[in-house]
Amino acid sequence: MKLDVAVATFNVVPAQNLTAKYDRLGEMGLVNRRMWCRRHGYPLVDSAPLPGGRPACWGKLALLAQTLGRHEWVLWADSDALVLELDLGIERFCDGDFDLVTQSMDGVHAAAGVPIEMGRARWPVNTGVFLLRSSDWTLDLLRRADAKTHLVQAPARGPWDIWDGIGDQEALIEALQERPDDLRRVSVVDGLQAHPRLYRPGRDLFVHFWGNHAAHRIPPAEAERTLDMWELAVQRGGPFPADLPTFHWACIQNRAADVPFNRGGPERFLYGVASDGRPCGWPAQDPPPKCGVPPICSE
Repeated sequence: MKLDVAVATFNVVPAQNLTAKYDRLGEMGLVNRRMWCRRHGYPLVDSAPLPGGRPACWGKLALLAQTLGRHEWVLWADSDALVLELDLGIERFCDGDFDLVTQSMDGVHAAAGVPIEMGRARWPVNTGVFLLRSSDWTLDLLRRADAKTHLVQAPARGPWDIWDGIGDQEALIEALQERPDDLRRVSVVDGLQAHPRLYRPGRDLFVHFWGNHAAHRIPPAEAERTLDMWELAVQRGGPFPADLPTFHWACIQNRAADVPFNRGGPERFLYGVASDGRPCGWPAQDPPPKCGVPPICSE
């Protein structure tokens, strides 16, 4: 019998848009999600009212609660995550013994120089791409997370900050950590999502191009060509260009070098640094440098 799985996401373009994160990548994410859902027959919810006075990411909590009222399972995927192999489905991750399914972040923590056990304890879930099963426990978790208004930070840098601030992931983690026994309801899996540098074709469902306001490294003309190539690939349903780091950086870098808010260079986002300063993967024979804790933000 076919599983009752719905998919939820949304994208909001900031009024002042200093990167290609939302007007280009976010829109690609919506097109990609619609195409993937049509192929597999998944109902899709791709819009939601914005939560007043909070960063937009908080809106996913109410949207998930509403959608779980109509479906047995709901997959959330941020609009900056893409499915590169549309034939791959979500059903292999739906385990009825658990209420929440999240990606193991051990690889990301290792690349960032974070001890694995510390990473698991501090960030037991990642809400960029995750699955929820409809249950009283799940709805209560979402309700308690949504009530954690002390974690909300008002935008501090201008009208483009609709996505900035402490968000839903921190709220869900705090709600889980209030009741440690609840972690037995969480399944930690491999292959649900991957950082572009760690992506394994045929195994990882989503590539998550997370981050924003990175240092300007790729010339504007090249960035536009890269974005255009990926938009065409998304519209066609693939194949996708092989240079994931360049695409990632074209999406999240500040469009101009003089933007005052800069979250850092390639090392900050788990890449190596090429001779011209742009991101690259690590040589196979060399371990990655220790980058410190990656940005833990809604973007």
